[in-house]
Amino acid sequence: MRLWTVGLTLAALSAVCAPSEARDLRLPVQEKVLDNGLKVLVLEDHSIPNATLYVAWKVGSRNERPGITGIAHFFEHMMFSGGAKYGKAFDATMERNGGSNNAYTTRDVTVYTDWFPAAKLPLILDMEADRMRGMNFDPKVVASEREVVASERRLNMEEPASVLAEQLWAAAYTAHPYQWDVLGWMVDIQHWKQEDLEAFFAAHYAPNNAVVVIVGAVEAERVFALVEEAMGAIPRGPERRPIHTREPRQEGERRLVVEDENANLSQVMCAWHIPETAHPDFPAIDVAERILLAGESSRLYRKLVDEDELCLQVGGGWQGYQFDPSLFTLELVIREGQDPAQAERVAYAELQRMAEEGPSAAELEKAKRQLVVGLVRQLETLDGKAGLIADTELFFGGWRKLQARVDAIEAVDAAAVQRVLATYFRPRNRTVATLVPTAAEEEAEAPPAERSLPEEPAEAPPAAAVEPVKRPQAPAGEPKIALPDAEFMALDSGVQVLLVPDPEVPLVSFYLRLDGGALLDPEGAEGASSLLATLLERGAGARDALAFQEAVDRVGGRLAVRSRKRWIEVEAQFLREDAALAVSLLADLLIRPRLDAGEFSKARGLALDELKAARDEPAQLIDDYWNAWSKRGHPFARATSGDQGSVASLTLEQLRALAKRQLVPQRAMLAVAGDFAQPAMLDLLASQLGAWKGSWEAGPELPPLKPLPGGQVLLVDAPDALQTYFYAGNVLFDWSDPDYAARYLANTILGGRFTSRLNMALRTESGLTYGASSWIDDTLGGMFALSSYTATPTSAEAIELARATYARFRERGIDAAELESARTYIKGQYAPDTLETAMQRAKLLLALAYAGVPRARIAGLFEALDALKLEDVNRVIKRFPEPKALRWVVLGQAKQLRELAAGLGEVTEVELAAPGFGPK
Repeated sequence: MRLWTVGLTLAALSAVCAPSEARDLRLPVQEKVLDNGLKVLVLEDHSIPNATLYVAWKVGSRNERPGITGIAHFFEHMMFSGGAKYGKAFDATMERNGGSNNAYTTRDVTVYTDWFPAAKLPLILDMEADRMRGMNFDPKVVASEREVVASERRLNMEEPASVLAEQLWAAAYTAHPYQWDVLGWMVDIQHWKQEDLEAFFAAHYAPNNAVVVIVGAVEAERVFALVEEAMGAIPRGPERRPIHTREPRQEGERRLVVEDENANLSQVMCAWHIPETAHPDFPAIDVAERILLAGESSRLYRKLVDEDELCLQVGGGWQGYQFDPSLFTLELVIREGQDPAQAERVAYAELQRMAEEGPSAAELEKAKRQLVVGLVRQLETLDGKAGLIADTELFFGGWRKLQARVDAIEAVDAAAVQRVLATYFRPRNRTVATLVPTAAEEEAEAPPAERSLPEEPAEAPPAAAVEPVKRPQAPAGEPKIALPDAEFMALDSGVQVLLVPDPEVPLVSFYLRLDGGALLDPEGAEGASSLLATLLERGAGARDALAFQEAVDRVGGRLAVRSRKRWIEVEAQFLREDAALAVSLLADLLIRPRLDAGEFSKARGLALDELKAARDEPAQLIDDYWNAWSKRGHPFARATSGDQGSVASLTLEQLRALAKRQLVPQRAMLAVAGDFAQPAMLDLLASQLGAWKGSWEAGPELPPLKPLPGGQVLLVDAPDALQTYFYAGNVLFDWSDPDYAARYLANTILGGRFTSRLNMALRTESGLTYGASSWIDDTLGGMFALSSYTATPTSAEAIELARATYARFRERGIDAAELESARTYIKGQYAPDTLETAMQRAKLLLALAYAGVPRARIAGLFEALDALKLEDVNRVIKRFPEPKALRWVVLGQAKQLRELAAGLGEVTEVELAAPGFGPK
């Protein structure tokens, strides 16, 4: 059953493994168009008893006008207020029936997504039909959501890169509505009126402007009947006015400088006008992007980050699928002390070189393979398949063009890449924005002009369509937890191995956990494990840094090493045919790491600049301050990344000594999941890892994490912050606690879903924030915390509301309706969140084994939830910290927050720019 649920023929499986011969990659989608113009696409997939529904509306910020910018995105929010039948109960009804939902808005489309038990499809369709028929524009809801959207925009504008990008698009476009950001201008958010909303809905939200995609444990003919019943009578809307504005051809480079007082590092963004997604040149542009920017073996990363050490980060590319001609960007974060103009010159020279010489055969093959494997990866989940179908339908000429997308990629040759570079990446087609920290005294110097390249594009032949095929059908079941029967096996070396075969998609995934991580960092050498993780990818065995990354990238693989507080982890995913390569790379980095002196110097320098760059976005740092404050005196309090002082003092000798302690087989647990034969995989692992040697020694003793005194406040001064961020909590209990099911459910109600108490109070009802949540960190000693953020002027109101909401929750508990709703919600969402892919299941089993928790704790979770009585949950809620026992971290403008912080408890104040993440 697993094989056909993907909808790939045997020929397609071969094609996936050899993209250069791909000719038959098909999904058996079934289609129906209702009389009112609504298109419905269905893909049956019975791998889990769930379904995903996309409603894609062909409306985005390109359909706005000056004065109502951001209104399309605002509808993304308003549509969750429902129509006449469900109204503001839309989200509560969804979650009460085991469903969850979200949405996103782009410059071209607005897409609403629902995930739910397949048996609830009739209800979900009725809910979607209700808001398709008409909207409730309750003035109170409009006012509240207006503030939520404003909060989202402020959050976005705290990122220097977002500030720069907004200005770049505004300069690159003079006529077309792509010139403004999807979130809109703040002045428009504050001022569009009720009649603007009603007119926008009437113009765009009609069934003939929408596509419905449903993937999951459903039967297509029944789906079509249900959609007809729910939506067939909704009237067709008027034909929309086309967007006929076309951006005039740019006839000269445009430059602007943005000064940002929040920024610590300079940035440069360059943009070139390129054609729309459906244009025949798009596949060659897509391939060029991969060659230039995809991964550490890409041309621009190697040149700007690795060789010349001018940049901390290199990014960009084409900016999402779009109906109209768009932009291709190059985004550079400049290393401290380096010249932005020099980084530009080097980047342009590399573009010029590739335009003149063309990519190598190896680069071309690598890029095309990466793109095809990327399409394959979307087949792992119901949501990925739905997104793939929706994107192909909307932007590539119809869902039948999926095979044509693959064929178009395969048809790209070196000459096509040269042609698109010569056509579009000309100096006079370029807009450049440079971000300068306020302290900088001089604007970036403009690099000298390069030779002009040819002007006129050439056409590429259109790709051919494919036809759908039929697939078997299976009935939907009720949500349940079915863990694999797989057990850990020990290799001769001592490595614990868990194998979870699953042939659904021709991919093999690896997850390795090495006990230790930041806990093994020597005192005063915090960040050592993080730097070691970086170096493990920077050369191993016979491969130097470039060759190692090239080996991963050339086959479209993924491999990442990260340090956590309690372990180092390696995650990798490769095509089935490249599994042996994946295991050999894994063995090399574990057994034969190079730990090269030159790579160490580069990595340490990058780590120092990354620590400085993190201060450009205060929201990135509050976790480190929270851990340092709430776990003070415990090993978990130390930042995994270290700080600038500790990282600057690290030596290669320290890392080599740490590697001897960390990289030993007795610390290793490895899960392998995906399309492989179990005996052959076990033999492969034994041949590569079976002889791994190491001398195990115990790490530092890890005492239990105990509650710290409440009524303590760490005030972190970020003088230029636009918002105030806050955490509050204390130690509670971890997932080995016998009350696991009850506290899981209780936290879901408090802050673990969209309609949670905290999110409803701070976002939906008051509009004070874009989001509020709570959680219990099972892996780090059972820390409970709640968090949110708000505009600086509303800090007192938001923090008091969060505190009052929590106090009521703890003192009064929950009611029977909340208990039943949360129970159904958890059961409905558990499979897609935790069990849908083979690697999800394997990682869950590994995490249970690592923590010493019996698998019955999860296998029996639904039964435990069903057995809970109201008094059981309310008893457990009393175990949550008392309000006066909460410890607080408040990050923002201290001069505006000192009085507020004093009302929460005894205040300790630190500067955001100070070394470390807490008081000495």
